[in-house]
Amino acid sequence: MAKTNARFQEKNDFNVESMSFYINEIETYKDKFRYKQTSLRATRLRPWNQGSTYKGESYTVHLLVASMELYRMLWLFVFLTNFEEKLCELVNRQYNGLTFVPGDISPNVTELWLQGNAFTTIRQSDFNDKFTQLAQLKIRLNNISSIESGCFKGTVLQELYIDTNKLTSIPDLHEVSTTMEKLGLQFNQITKISMEDLSYLTKLKWLSLLNNLISTLPDFTQFMPALTELNLEENPLDCCQSTAWLKQVPSSVLNISQFPCKYPSKWNSTDWNATTSDMIWGQPCHGWAPEDRLNEWISLDG
Repeated sequence: MAKTNARFQEKNDFNVESMSFYINEIETYKDKFRYKQTSLRATRLRPWNQGSTYKGESYTVHLLVASMELYRMLWLFVFLTNFEEKLCELVNRQYNGLTFVPGDISPNVTELWLQGNAFTTIRQSDFNDKFTQLAQLKIRLNNISSIESGCFKGTVLQELYIDTNKLTSIPDLHEVSTTMEKLGLQFNQITKISMEDLSYLTKLKWLSLLNNLISTLPDFTQFMPALTELNLEENPLDCCQSTAWLKQVPSSVLNISQFPCKYPSKWNSTDWNATTSDMIWGQPCHGWAPEDRLNEWISLDG
């Protein structure tokens, strides 16, 4: 392509808003044309022409992204953001002081974020048969102390995050037992877990019970062949016969505190890796009630 100058016919009604000069070897850009085009908002001379100059002013012309171009970029960003949100039907109602699930949430919602509100109870009427595509629910950082049995009927919940609340027991999740894969219950006040509380969640892959008040728990993992992570850190465990099964859980699956044993007290400073299965099997479990274990845990931490 031969080198040339950018030449344009002068007309009073010249009303160009944007111009592109890609793939060229233009070297000069006449002043009177530049000043004439009052409506020109974006001029692009790069990236292929490397040394273009304004005749008489001798400075390099760089790619100008003016108001129109910026507007288009912003519009594209908003469009893509809205498209992604629409595609997955994410509804975000965080930190709104909510005490119940609003009635204006789309029935097609797949992800619902309700963390940081003022919920105290989750009722069947909040979710049952309302959100048939709901796969993820984040309702952490509330004041939830109870969840009615039979909740979440008609949903397809795969991920449920109820951490940082005031639950004292595992909620009833039978309605989503065939879909639930991730369950976050960390930072609650759960004291006791029975086999019936979790054994039906056979598709569970991730379970966090971090920072609760759990002292004993049965081997529910035998019913969870897909489980890849179990977090029991920061729980006051009884290292006795009822928890000996934990020594059989692979370290790649189990997250546990370095010094997890609150009972017996002689093992309070014993590293978990140094606590053998034989040691735990040889240690009978006491018959204290959960509230006695809670009081002991408080006194030990105090």
